[in-house]
Formats: sequence, structure tokens, C-alpha cells
Amino acid sequence: MMKNIIITGAGTGMGLSMTKKFLENDWHVIMGVHNLNKAKNVYQELVQKYSLEKVTLKQVNVGDSESVEEFSNEVNAENDHIDAIINNAGIFIGGQLQDLTEEEWDKTMAVDVKSIYLMTKAFIPGMIQRRAGSNN
Repeated sequence: MMKNIIITGAGTGMGLSMTKKFLENDWHVIMGVHNLNKAKNVYQELVQKYSLEKVTLKQVNVGDSESVEEFSNEVNAENDHIDAIINNAGIFIGGQLQDLTEEEWDKTMAVDVKSIYLMTKAFIPGMIQRRAGSNN
């Protein structure tokens, strides 16, 4: 049975590198991205190289509980199990702290911190039940 992994921030940078590595090792990768349009070309290249059955592209705002719930409902409906999650999504708003607005700070905390809680909480019950996500 093919293993399933969710990688957030999978459309660029480290997330894309990890996506390719897991695909090379015969995992099914569910790419969680914020901007579908920006990720579509990368996704199509991955499908062409690895096959449609091995990679799935889904939009999710990882810092928003409703978006994460919708994402988890879709992912769980389409996959009978999740073996691992890599909470890789992150943003950086440049500048000095004193120049950041409260809205920019809240957005950074939602994507960089709150998202780990939301994504893990959404998928951990099934993973615990299957004893997935550990070396046991």
C-alpha cells in the first residue's frame, strides 16, 4: 500500500524539494498550497514526471481553521489514510518589528505557528488510530 503524506507549502522552496524526495521514494504526496494558480505549473510537471496517482494538489489557508477543516474533509474523503504530515508552510514579512502592523503580525503567527496546531489537530486522530507518523 502506498504511503500518503501531506506537505504544506509544497509549491516552492523546501516544500517542493521535500515533495520531490517523497515522490522519488514512491509516496503519494498531497501538496497543500495557499495559491493554486502559482502551484499549477509545478504540479503539472510533477504529474508528468511521477503520475497523477502519486501527487495531489489542494488549496488550503493553513492559518484559518475553516479552511483547514475543509481541506481535511476533502483529503480524508479521497484517501483512506494519512501516514505523515510536514507542516512546512511559512511566510516572512520583511522589515523591522516596530514597522510591522498588527495585521501583519497576526498573519505571520497564523501561518507560521497556529497552522501547526490546526493541521496536526485535523489529522492526528486518524494517525493515532493507525499508529502512523512514528517509528513504531
